[in-house]
Amino acid sequence: MKEYRIQKNESGMTVIAYLSRVLPGAGRSLLYKQLRKKNINLCGKKAEGSERLKEGDTLQVYFSDETIAKFESAQKPEDGARAAGNIRVLFEDDDILAMDKAAGELSQQEKRGQISLNEEMLAYLEKAGAYSPTSPVKPSVCNRLDRNTSGIVLAGKSMEGLHFLNNAIRSGDVNKYYLSVALGRIEKDIKAELYITKDEGERRAMVSEASVSPDSKQALTYFTPLGSFENEEGWFTLLEARLGTGRFHQIRASLAHLGHPIAGDVKYGDKKINKRLSERFGIKRQLLHAARVELPGYDAIESPIPEDFYWLPGIQEVCGDRPSRT
Repeated sequence: MKEYRIQKNESGMTVIAYLSRVLPGAGRSLLYKQLRKKNINLCGKKAEGSERLKEGDTLQVYFSDETIAKFESAQKPEDGARAAGNIRVLFEDDDILAMDKAAGELSQQEKRGQISLNEEMLAYLEKAGAYSPTSPVKPSVCNRLDRNTSGIVLAGKSMEGLHFLNNAIRSGDVNKYYLSVALGRIEKDIKAELYITKDEGERRAMVSEASVSPDSKQALTYFTPLGSFENEEGWFTLLEARLGTGRFHQIRASLAHLGHPIAGDVKYGDKKINKRLSERFGIKRQLLHAARVELPGYDAIESPIPEDFYWLPGIQEVCGDRPSRT
């Protein structure tokens, strides 16, 4: 027999989910069978499997020592074991972590074996002693940014943190603010009430004024101009965008539909201008940055404007000076 004591970061897991993580070699069908046979108890009483665990609870597993060792040893190493743990922390407590993602970095793996921000986070937490690959609770990124969008990514460290973030995001209780540099001069606030239909094959958002199919979803975005500036390539406007909904490529596709695509956006932007911005100023990604997040019960989390925004001449008039590229 082996007894497992539930830690704070494991609180909220179901019995079956916890057992599946600590005994990965057992398989859920076998675990359910052993639950029915009363070979697994919760705090000394027969467990059903669906109970929610609390800190300090104990699970008694009446398997032989050899069987438990075999089932525990089936745990596979993390795909991200080669990650270095290099992340930029904006905020951290026992339950949640806010990181500053660089442009070009994946939020999560797109295919097995890649190193993404999620794997770097796991390596960081493992170095800090806050996570082990054999832990029943696996910390995870809870919101994604496009690969070439920079800024704030949130992750849950504990089961409580994962539940809090996922529920807050799902219910719309998280306010997200982005900064973008759009082509053209925008002087008034814009409330963009549009519809987005995702083209899975092209990985592209199709924008319309009304629903065009059962897959169309309403997309609401509030745009506030922070200032316009001019250089050799024309007029640009620094915008703050607040999401009213969270649709696929919402800000990028909505601004393109409104005639003000984001500078450097290769999917929705102006190809000729993007080419000149790349050749003349080294701008090779969409100038879109997740700059501020407001979570219930927390102070606002902010990420500074990234350096490559300042590569665009004239933006200093709006943002103020920043050290130039070295």
